[in-house]
Amino acid sequence: MILLLLAAKAFLWTITSGQTGVAIHRTSPRYGSYNGGTRLTLFGAGFPAEPVMAATTARSKQVLLVSSFKEYDCILHEAESDDTQTVCYTPAMSTGVYYVRMKVNGISLDRSQYCGGRSTSWHCRLYISHGYTPFISALNWTSSEPQQAIQVNGRLYTSLISSSEGASTNSRIESITRVWVTSGLCNLYNESGEPYGIVLNNEGESYWGHFICKIESSFVGNQNLSFLVSGSFGRSSAYTSATLVSADNRLYMMQTYAVVEDVSPKQGSVLGGTLLTITGKYFDDRSGIRARILVGGEECVVQRVTDTQITCLTPERPVNRSMYSGGRGLKLEVVPGVNTIATEFNATSEGYWTNFYDHGYPYGIEGDNFLSQIQGFFVPAMDGNYSFTLGADDQIHFYFNPNGSDSNGKLLLVQQIYANWRTTTGKYPLKAGEEYYYEVRHVEYRSQAYIRLSAYCDKSLYSPAQTAWAVEERQRLSIESTISREIQTVEFRNWEEVGNSVEQVWDLQLTCSNETLCQSTGFDVSFFQTSTGFLPYGSSGAAVASAFNNILALGGDRVTVEEMDVNRHRYRITFNSHRGRFELNAMSTNDAILQIIATEHQVGVPKLDTFTLMLNGYVSSPLAIGSSAEQIAAAVSSLFGPKCPEKIERRIGRHTVY
Repeated sequence: MILLLLAAKAFLWTITSGQTGVAIHRTSPRYGSYNGGTRLTLFGAGFPAEPVMAATTARSKQVLLVSSFKEYDCILHEAESDDTQTVCYTPAMSTGVYYVRMKVNGISLDRSQYCGGRSTSWHCRLYISHGYTPFISALNWTSSEPQQAIQVNGRLYTSLISSSEGASTNSRIESITRVWVTSGLCNLYNESGEPYGIVLNNEGESYWGHFICKIESSFVGNQNLSFLVSGSFGRSSAYTSATLVSADNRLYMMQTYAVVEDVSPKQGSVLGGTLLTITGKYFDDRSGIRARILVGGEECVVQRVTDTQITCLTPERPVNRSMYSGGRGLKLEVVPGVNTIATEFNATSEGYWTNFYDHGYPYGIEGDNFLSQIQGFFVPAMDGNYSFTLGADDQIHFYFNPNGSDSNGKLLLVQQIYANWRTTTGKYPLKAGEEYYYEVRHVEYRSQAYIRLSAYCDKSLYSPAQTAWAVEERQRLSIESTISREIQTVEFRNWEEVGNSVEQVWDLQLTCSNETLCQSTGFDVSFFQTSTGFLPYGSSGAAVASAFNNILALGGDRVTVEEMDVNRHRYRITFNSHRGRFELNAMSTNDAILQIIATEHQVGVPKLDTFTLMLNGYVSSPLAIGSSAEQIAAAVSSLFGPKCPEKIERRIGRHTVY
């Protein structure tokens, strides 16, 4: 039923005066990125150069990209457009073949106005393809201070950047025109005006490679990165493996963080109230993340924040704990010459050293015959059941307290002598935002040494299409039903044909509060749940009649429309039919300044020589009394599929005809 309604709403084929002289000759380029950003130019004549600046929502022109299944708005760029060309930038789109379409003052151009009357020709198509989409496969870091250089690896297509001259090392002429991060531009040039570097693989012949840019902003928080390539290629897309999930459940590709360099004083009152000064970098709240200070797990009330200094008043001494959480990352402690996993050690042990890591997999622990330890707190992003997966070389123990932050409540969950494989714990219900103590002890005997630790939750806000860290749940459903076919009987009793019928007549009155602004407005009328489609204010009687007569529910009957005043504000609509009364279901306008009222001028009386069948408000074509069972079956079947007017002659795609 919806398909029938949609098909009928689209048909208005009259070219209005606002469309006269508009023509699209060709478009360029032919291919584009599925992540958008491709600069599409329509070459032609008669294009409106400026958008309508009025109190209405109507636009003077609109460029649409239409496929067999979807329709997208191409984002207009008026600064590059004039009466002979229209420039727009494609949005993110599904891959496939798209046909370029335009509306002028809300009315679609006629098929004859596209590419010399060949609206589906090569010159009016755009192919959206993975093969024309730049990719980011990896960044050389995923966390750092702001204002750092970063290496972006992926499919670049070119070794040229905006102001470069000549051709790329692979002979392409396109260039990387801009690189964005969430906080702003990532600059491809250093202070001397020289590129930080861009290289294509395979001695410069590949489409794949890397470039380096520097983040200019001091923004602190989650950030994503993309770049734009000229020509067909457009905006980059990131591999799902390059997209991570943050502690506050947001997708990101990298994080920038503030740096604490000093805390003063080092001692304070157990009753609180000490004015504490934290010195460092990037404390200002330009990112929208306001500084929050914890001392012993309790809030230190912030007094003043600058980019390099925070002052706060300390709380009372908190409840005694064996350990308190600190800043970001994992603390790794290493003692060489120890190969017994239960050995106790501290910072005074011989050869002791420590480091911090931002990830649960600190690779590259060099040397043989040592004991290492990681301690920290796991803070879930959301409520759920969590399990932990570990891998290491060589021996590993994993402790975890599923009840809170106390290290004395830890449980030994994993104990492997040679753990050069992945081991997963059972599931534990954890609360979002709570701290849970964990500890990894690891012994390396010889050869490589590493630790990998990851957490898994049985709930997620994301899918594998968004991040490779999400796992798709699969369920098998089995549905059974007993089919009971509906049977209806149509019977005619005391049905006698009358001599003369009376035609149904309606009067439509349009009232506008501002004649100038109403030139961009319009209206539509529906009957039998089917619409005339958009009719511009001031449409001729012939245009209104054409829109009515395209509605298939008329079943061969015709409508005539008489203009009742010279300004085309009032129409008399006559249904030339023996079927009797036709009710107008609904009328609407596209702006509140235009009102429409329908008055029944003459009530139709049927001749009773035919009847129609109705299902959910949709009607069949008229059937004669005495129609055969086959004819009635065909009429019922016609109510279950889409119908298209005779105006539509050729298919645009496999499933789309208009």
